[in-house]
Amino acid sequence: MPENRRLEIEKSRANQAFNDVKNIKDEAFSKKYKSLVKKTPARIKNCGLNETLAFIFSKQNNKPYFKKLYEQLNQRLQSSGYLTSSTEELMLQLIKMDKSLYRSVTNETLAYLTWIKRFTEGMIEGEDNED
Repeated sequence: MPENRRLEIEKSRANQAFNDVKNIKDEAFSKKYKSLVKKTPARIKNCGLNETLAFIFSKQNNKPYFKKLYEQLNQRLQSSGYLTSSTEELMLQLIKMDKSLYRSVTNETLAYLTWIKRFTEGMIEGEDNED
């Protein structure tokens, strides 16, 4: 991948992550969101992307910080061109993906979470270790 293209992708990730964190930093659940963001990359590496997103999906009705992260990841994968439809559920699209594309989506998700994690550490004070 050309260096300019890689730089543009990183800028896009950083910009979207900054705006996503900025939009929730004053929410009552921001500390719980920060904790979730910190744990999610390890969950993906240990359990896989589908399993992790299914877990987040299952919690989103009761916990707004789960819903927010799920929506943000969905938006990132749409804006980066990995998802083909905004009307079909993220989970359904992931289940249907071939192995090569699934690996790329996993890498994109982890790279994006790295940016979100950096910005939560800088913008959201304190910790909340509950999930």
